[in-house]
Amino acid sequence: MHLIIQSARQRKKQQGSALIISLVILLALTLIGVQGMRTTTLEEKMSGNYLDNQIAFEAAESSLKVAARWLNGRIVAPIADSSGTNDVWTYGTPQPFSDSWWTSNAISAGADMGGLSGQSLSAQPMYYIEFRQKINTGREVGSLAQPPTYFYLITARGQGGLANSVVLLQESFAKQY
Repeated sequence: MHLIIQSARQRKKQQGSALIISLVILLALTLIGVQGMRTTTLEEKMSGNYLDNQIAFEAAESSLKVAARWLNGRIVAPIADSSGTNDVWTYGTPQPFSDSWWTSNAISAGADMGGLSGQSLSAQPMYYIEFRQKINTGREVGSLAQPPTYFYLITARGQGGLANSVVLLQESFAKQY
């Protein structure tokens, strides 16, 4: 009988402890779940930003190609000046640090965008071309003198779906005219 009384007293002391333990476990699981949702949301934002950056990169790269095709299609070397009137600037003249400079001075790559035509871009890709230097080779092939080589620097700007995802790319271009 003594045993029965003692176990009944122990049971009375333990009443409600399972509820408290289960509430603590439930709180811990809730905190883990909330943290998991935060992590998932952050990773989703990072993936979206990465995709937007890739779209901006592709836009800038396609703009570089448009500018190179334009230069390659010229029969005579385009003449550069400090205002870019012939679509070619003298080296060091442009200072493209603001969005407004790009919109008012750069050349839009237009509809010749290759695989980006279906993408929703926040702005059209643009480029500008700077004349770097002209080098006379002084070589002759047979009785003909080699034409001089003209060097240009092409700078392209692409934006993704968001205005804050901007990529600038540069490429050197050389051609004998």
